[in-house]
Amino acid sequence: MSAKEKRTGFRLPATVSAESLLEDGSDERFRQMILDLLHLEAQMREARDRLGAALGVTGPAYAILMTIGRSQGADGVGGIRVREVAAKLHVTGAFVTGEANKLVIAGLVEKRPDPGDRRGVRLCLTSVAEAQVEALAPRIRAVNDYFFGDLSRTEFDTLSRLGARLGNRTAAAFFEVFQPAA
Repeated sequence: MSAKEKRTGFRLPATVSAESLLEDGSDERFRQMILDLLHLEAQMREARDRLGAALGVTGPAYAILMTIGRSQGADGVGGIRVREVAAKLHVTGAFVTGEANKLVIAGLVEKRPDPGDRRGVRLCLTSVAEAQVEALAPRIRAVNDYFFGDLSRTEFDTLSRLGARLGNRTAAAFFEVFQPAA
């Protein structure tokens, strides 16, 4: 067969084996769901990056700012530990520390001593950051309402549970499936 001849008869092998993910033996709906999730993820990253740009920071820095703002003082002590931010965002503590240092230089975050750990610090938004986030809040709400506002409470609860469960399983998948051969 020459390179220009049309090849027929090839069928992509199934990309999943769980019966619950197949319809009549086909993984087509599963594949479309993956493409839809990737599109949603790209759109959410774009929104995060644009909201960050409105504050003069990167998308990841925006996520850190919002996590600090949402969590600071929730335990009555004030601020949030770096490791807690990292856990919420599913990133490393070293990454949060590096980004937080940039946010400190930008005047958006301050580090305070952690009363429960003399070596640790707690991250807090500065009054400048609080004012900027407050001013951006209508746009943040609009984006989130466009993305998720038409979900019913049941759909939201289901999506929230599934997102957490699938997110936790992906870490195990990387460990199990991509483990180097011994």
